[in-house]
Amino acid sequence: MAKKRQITDIESEFKQSKEFEILTDFEKSEVADVFETIADTTSDDDYSDYTKWDADFIVALVFSLFDQLGNSTAQDATRAIVIYDILKAVLRFLASKNKLQIPLFELNQLFNLIDSELSLNSFQRIREPNYQDPALPGWRRYVANDITNYMGEWIDAYVESSDWAKRPKGVTEDFLSSLMFSMTEYVYNIYRKTPKTWTKTALNGVMENEFITNMDLEDEDYRLIVPAMSAFIDFVAENGWINAQKAANYKRYLAAGEEKMIEASHDDTKAGPAKLVYKEMERQGVDIDDDEEVEKFIQNLNENGGIDSLLPDDEPNKARNFTDGELAAILTDKATLESFSQAVDPDFETNFLGDHHLVELNNKKWSIKQAKAVHLQGIKDGIKMWLGRDRDKYELPAGIDVVSLVGTVAELEDTLYSQHLQTPKEWTPATWREFGQWARDNQARGRNKEATKLFTSVIRIQADNKRISPQKANQLLFAMRGEDNNIISLDDARKKK
Repeated sequence: MAKKRQITDIESEFKQSKEFEILTDFEKSEVADVFETIADTTSDDDYSDYTKWDADFIVALVFSLFDQLGNSTAQDATRAIVIYDILKAVLRFLASKNKLQIPLFELNQLFNLIDSELSLNSFQRIREPNYQDPALPGWRRYVANDITNYMGEWIDAYVESSDWAKRPKGVTEDFLSSLMFSMTEYVYNIYRKTPKTWTKTALNGVMENEFITNMDLEDEDYRLIVPAMSAFIDFVAENGWINAQKAANYKRYLAAGEEKMIEASHDDTKAGPAKLVYKEMERQGVDIDDDEEVEKFIQNLNENGGIDSLLPDDEPNKARNFTDGELAAILTDKATLESFSQAVDPDFETNFLGDHHLVELNNKKWSIKQAKAVHLQGIKDGIKMWLGRDRDKYELPAGIDVVSLVGTVAELEDTLYSQHLQTPKEWTPATWREFGQWARDNQARGRNKEATKLFTSVIRIQADNKRISPQKANQLLFAMRGEDNNIISLDDARKKK
């Protein structure tokens, strides 16, 4: 009988991984506690073997953990989210080793869905962002907790004061709390500014972006944002929590960004994952307070294409039915290709920017600009490979669909940049030899054969697009396969697949 793989078996290996290194704000004892909690929760014979975990089980596991802990107090909510944050790192580690029934990029999509639902609940705790700009001060849990706590105290004081009766018509406690906690979180996570140091750039940036992509508001609600926040800021200043000049500046900044925010709110293409999910739940009549309904909704959504299926015009499905003329238009028109690329990118929330990466290598530094450029190029390469599949231009793994292909190609190119600081035109045989060996060591033989098809096509498309020469492509192909001979034509390499 095959030995069952228990989650506690990989604890030591996990603590040596890049996923563990990212958990800098958690104590080792917290990580150990999470392993014990997961082991207890999955002790049933049917689910104790982590290699059998699929998307449905992971959704059920997350919600069962939240159900067990409850959220009746702030301490309960904090504990639940700590466990969830660590669980995500553990599952990403397992997926990176191909030890789950779901690949890493699909797992990240699943987390986007779960995060979107959890963000609808009343957990007032700032979650650490996936990406942290190295040019900004470090993100600190104690700062995030502190600003959340005093913002909550300010809101409570305002609601209980006589000034609350003078608030703008239509402003409710829930509405104000949602605005202020959201602004506090986004400004700290993106700009590393606290409510006592907000800037015009930070406030207007959140108003024109995160308030649009992540908040589901009607037009009249968007028009209430500036009056509601301005009245609240007056109250905060009157109590001496920020000075009068700073309050005046904040109100001026808010007023300056109001018109662009309202204009952006009318653009449906700017909806982010949380907003897309919320609108679809609302359309289907899902009760967001009913965990069973929400869990079923997420499972069904994941089975039917995930968040991508909620996009206008459902671009991924349309890709299968393009005529030759439409294919030519997409491939030759830059604007169309850019739009199509964004529509089929599975990584809505740019999780790739938060993956572990080198800071510097051989006097070359990692940069967010280059990381984004590499990711977008990977998306485009995946699309071109998909569009060329029926013309025998690129051989793809059996049964792969456009979203899976695009996600895999982008993730591959992201990985080679983050781990080697190399863009496709800078790839070296040494890099591909190491990557090919890793794939052979970590995948079953059948899966490795399919992966080799994909890797070959990824290298071929670089030569086809003249990012590398045919001779260099030959060298990369042999290195990827672990072979020494590097004198072969690219056409021969294609025949050798």
